[in-house]
Amino acid sequence: MDEYGRLLRDTAFNYTILPAEYVAGMAQVLIYSDGDLRETILAPLSAASSVTLPAGYMFLPSRNYEIQLLLGNPGDVNAIYSDKIPIMPVVSKVDLHIDGLPDIVEDQIGAFVLLNNDYDERDNDASITLLDIETPGMIRSDDELKRAWLHIDDADMLGGSWQVRVNDPSQLRIYFEQGGEFFEMKPDDLPQLITESPLTIALYLEGIAESSGLHSNSLALTYVSSRGVR
Repeated sequence: MDEYGRLLRDTAFNYTILPAEYVAGMAQVLIYSDGDLRETILAPLSAASSVTLPAGYMFLPSRNYEIQLLLGNPGDVNAIYSDKIPIMPVVSKVDLHIDGLPDIVEDQIGAFVLLNNDYDERDNDASITLLDIETPGMIRSDDELKRAWLHIDDADMLGGSWQVRVNDPSQLRIYFEQGGEFFEMKPDDLPQLITESPLTIALYLEGIAESSGLHSNSLALTYVSSRGVR
């Protein structure tokens, strides 16, 4: 779920009725919140089946939830209840954060990235004679670079992938840091495989040409879990 308690995708709860030859007149899945019945969902009668909660279904983070299968109707002499099973939602956090830009206004305000037309790299290495925007690399101490961070914390992230793209690579260049080295993210690069959990990647944005106006450049983060869910 997200930080507000909403399921990010359809989520199935599987169950099995044993013995397989048992025939129930009705099957219901009961969801409890802090011990009180919150919702009843009609369920299939087949021996092995499931009910699915849709994406957007809300679990309040401050409450405890349980799920139970009922064969029959409440109050029936022959009603059969399963044990209550705790529901333990996991917050999935996928975020692209820009230094100095509060998340709550990132879509309205945006961030300024300076044109990198000075000589920080030459100051660091006298053999370099080009402007910073004309070199293929970067240095961490370059104060024209805008810092950013990619953070992914999801139960299905290992074996998944991430990718950050800019809408106009002729105006903005993206570098990411991994293992102490810097790599430029080019438009035709393949997505990066996720091999650790949680994942935090340092990003550096370099302005290489003046933009046409406010909000003319944008970044897009694509995360694909190991289940293939975006």
